[in-house]
Amino acid sequence: MDPTEDFEVKLVIGGRAQGKLAYVMGQYPNAHVINGAEALQNAAWETAREGADALEGQGTQGISLWDHFHEFVKAGLSEGKEPQELWELTKRRMEELQELVVILCDEIGNGIVPMEREERTWREETGRLLCKIAAEADSVERVFCGIPTLIKRRVRIRLIRHGKTPGNEEKRYIGRTDESLTENGRSELAGKQYPAPALLFSSPMKRCLESCECLWPGRKPVVIPELREIDFGLFEGKNYQELNGNAAYQAWIDSGGNMSFPEGEDRAAFQARGLSGFRQAIDRIRREGVTDAAMVVHGGIIMGILLETCGGNYYDYMIPNGEGYLLTLDLMPGEYRIAGAERL
Repeated sequence: MDPTEDFEVKLVIGGRAQGKLAYVMGQYPNAHVINGAEALQNAAWETAREGADALEGQGTQGISLWDHFHEFVKAGLSEGKEPQELWELTKRRMEELQELVVILCDEIGNGIVPMEREERTWREETGRLLCKIAAEADSVERVFCGIPTLIKRRVRIRLIRHGKTPGNEEKRYIGRTDESLTENGRSELAGKQYPAPALLFSSPMKRCLESCECLWPGRKPVVIPELREIDFGLFEGKNYQELNGNAAYQAWIDSGGNMSFPEGEDRAAFQARGLSGFRQAIDRIRREGVTDAAMVVHGGIIMGILLETCGGNYYDYMIPNGEGYLLTLDLMPGEYRIAGAERL
């Protein structure tokens, strides 16, 4: 499963008779339920597809509940299917629907280890399949005594660089200088079709705030001061031609762009500041429970975030004005992990 696919997957686990189905049906009362071994049959999924289409025709999201996933595994193993076959079938079933699929599974790996080899194999392979599903799912919850606990929530954040300013068009180093967008920069942004996010964040600088207004008119962003651009020091406001022959500039070029800017901001300190702002945004996303956000910031901020979260080289993540990356994160209690990053 790919994090950019159209379908959404939720995994709900818990002990037997702990209220999983009642909890999920309370959220999705019109969902079509597929029980255990039924999932091995094409007819069950054709019916689910028809049900999802009918709900869409009524203006409601198509939803299928795949209950008793552990029984699906048991039936598949009994038919002689290999674990990899069951995983491929699981992926294919969900991809066929291209809607919301909620998988419910009993926790069967606890307690006394069974004497029978088949029972041990069933427990082990169910656990392995659940690990694969959980790694790719949009959310994972555990229900105990009817009370859900969120284990993981997948979040998608669009990191978008602001539109062009006069300094950008003249290829100048523009950091602390608080420029507005050019008319060309505004018109280029007006042609973008980025989805409206549930939460919008921005640098406090004019070029980012104006870019937010161009992309989503009337939308007020959450401003995070730590997301402002780096101070280029002596290079601020100058371009390559004006700095050509400058000894300090040549030394910076020779360092591969890794030296601090003379009388400017240390790059390591800048990256730490940007990451602090990014974590503030993550905290806000976590508190509000949203799964889709956007950040309109500066090229250097995007480069620093992606370097820290994805590795590689700082300059691997240079991006033109108005473009950006889709960053996919898995939020868990007290931490987050990167699930993927790709160009928008």
